[in-house]
Amino acid sequence: MTHQGKTLLSRNVILPGLSMFVLAVMFVLALRDVVREEPLNVIVLTVESWRADTVTADGMPRLLAAAEAGVRFDRHRAVSAWTAPNIISVLTGVSPLQQGTDTRGDSLPPEYDVLTEQLSARGWRVAGLQAFMQIDLFRNLGFQYELGADMRSWLAGRVREKEPFFLWHHYLDTHLPYSPTKADEILAEFPVAGPSETARRKMVRTLPAIPDDAVAFAAGDRAWIEALYGGGIDDFDNWFGQFWAFFEQSGLRDTTVLIVTADHGEELLERGHVGHASTTRAGHLHAEIVRVPMFVWAPKDLLPVPPGTVVDRPTDHRMIAPTLAAMLGFGTMPEAKAPDLFDARSALAWAGFSSRAGFSETDPENVNAFVLAGVEGDLKVHVTVDAATTPGIEAWDLARDPGERMALNPRPAEADRIAAQLLRDFAVRRLPPAGDGGGDVSRGSVGPSWVRPKVSRRIGYQDIAEATYLAWTGDPNAGYVVEYQAGTGLLSLSGELEVEGTRHDFGPVSRKYWETWVVPYKSVRFRVRPSEASESWSAWLELELER
Repeated sequence: MTHQGKTLLSRNVILPGLSMFVLAVMFVLALRDVVREEPLNVIVLTVESWRADTVTADGMPRLLAAAEAGVRFDRHRAVSAWTAPNIISVLTGVSPLQQGTDTRGDSLPPEYDVLTEQLSARGWRVAGLQAFMQIDLFRNLGFQYELGADMRSWLAGRVREKEPFFLWHHYLDTHLPYSPTKADEILAEFPVAGPSETARRKMVRTLPAIPDDAVAFAAGDRAWIEALYGGGIDDFDNWFGQFWAFFEQSGLRDTTVLIVTADHGEELLERGHVGHASTTRAGHLHAEIVRVPMFVWAPKDLLPVPPGTVVDRPTDHRMIAPTLAAMLGFGTMPEAKAPDLFDARSALAWAGFSSRAGFSETDPENVNAFVLAGVEGDLKVHVTVDAATTPGIEAWDLARDPGERMALNPRPAEADRIAAQLLRDFAVRRLPPAGDGGGDVSRGSVGPSWVRPKVSRRIGYQDIAEATYLAWTGDPNAGYVVEYQAGTGLLSLSGELEVEGTRHDFGPVSRKYWETWVVPYKSVRFRVRPSEASESWSAWLELELER
């Protein structure tokens, strides 16, 4: 048979089959709300810094056993290099270029009509239970933050009350520092090369961020770094196994759509760093950062493919919210442009966008270094944008070089076309609103006075274990801005929180969270002012952090 004959035969066989598949998908999508008597619940479980290559039979047996009842998307990508833009894309379908979330202090526009707000307006309990979710980046999403509630107890309560809900939960313990349950056992298998390696091991096990140029890792470090990171993945697999048992036993399996994915991946010395944009301050959009796991479980009548299916075509975070909207019977969302995950009719080219340092930008009011990336077929293009230099463009053939290690030279003309489109999209992106400039104000400025704590002091876990909040004098019905500055030098953060009333509650804080995420910054200071009085700051409240 000629090559042309084989091609025609393939088309004659494949196209009718694909058409029948598409019709079946459309039929299921059209009927599922008719046959379902109760509204669906949704759980979106995002896992911090989780790479796609960790999902193996040996590495994650519990997750993969559960996946036999769901659908796995094997070529899924995140759309940014740090947490917030990815999470917002997962929950809303809005791409990072349209969010205006370049760094801390930014947030989605309040006028956007997103799925979680629609659900809240229609009676779903749209909730997050973790204190960090209060930051300004996650404003305007329709969430009610119920701080400190135990996840399983909260879910059991919703089952008892038969109250439809949308819960977002973020598993944090796979983030730096890598200190898994069996850390000592893991490291015992790798002899220490000398005192400098001992110091590097301590950094990886104790610091939540290891910025660019903070340490020169050795080539031999990668083995024990990967092993420590893998120990954290094993801890998550154990956690998920317990959650899955509860999910099935509670009856949620029959009433709930469960999404499990990562915010982004993680660099493990592929390019000299450990972490991602917000931890290295040298963010990029290479495979180790954007290739992430993706799983969907739903009642059987809602899955348009058989349980246990592995979908081997490109998908990304922008497609998750449209999928949930379709399953819940909602219409399209104007800001979400992507098709849903099960829509095989639409080939969506992937695009990613990120500021270089994410949440850790040193000057949040003047972010001017970005990374863009796009994939069409097997061609990957990466563009770096800096206000002071000409954009840098690189390209890779993913079929021959999936790890993006050997840039194409010469670069194909098609790569320049993709780069030009990325730069055009970047030029018309939504910009974050300009800040008020702030500036330092003397300690003698007229403003609120601190009530708790009343004065600057040293503070340890025993001081905050039962009540983690700030309080100040003023009108309890007014709005306030709380500015914070934590740490110094390479390990430092600053930003603002918008608060209604004269108290900001951080929610319950576990000892592990305190020692892992707070104490490494060593010190933090706060000041507060009324929202409408830009110069009426309180004195700085300075706290020295200890275990």
